[in-house]
Amino acid sequence: DITRIESGRLAFRFGQIDFAAVVRETTERFHDHMISSGCTVHVSATGPIWIEGDRFRLEQVVVNLLSNAAKYAAKRPVEVRVEEIPEQRVRLVCRDSGPGIPPDKLGKIFERFERAATSDFTSGLGLGLYITREIVSAHEGRIYVESELGKGATFYVELPKTRRTSSSST
Repeated sequence: DITRIESGRLAFRFGQIDFAAVVRETTERFHDHMISSGCTVHVSATGPIWIEGDRFRLEQVVVNLLSNAAKYAAKRPVEVRVEEIPEQRVRLVCRDSGPGIPPDKLGKIFERFERAATSDFTSGLGLGLYITREIVSAHEGRIYVESELGKGATFYVELPKTRRTSSSST
């Protein structure tokens, strides 16, 4: 995916999808991984909430956010929520109760090879949030994070219900 992103050839198959169902089903499939990390997950995604998106790529977004929550907030609760917001948009919220992200890392964690970890014992290459940002951008959306040390992190993904670009793949 990294090579395809850099060459502008990451493929997308846009269509009408129930984003709430995508989030619920992906979280369900990821349940065992969360349990093995000691995390409990509460999902609030009533729907349907229809958007124009690539189901597979949006599943990747959910998995990357849950994976980070399991890694950094091990043994603590995680909240996942999907909601409709003004201007024909939807928002995915993934909130963990982990150690939080240092302020000097907040502006960098969506870059390649960046990690919020303050220790060398956390695995990963620092590519998940970079890939997530690129997928969200291709959906004409945005991703951002709010965090305080000791109080966890909350990731937000905002997507339009309908994309301005009408091509079926990027």
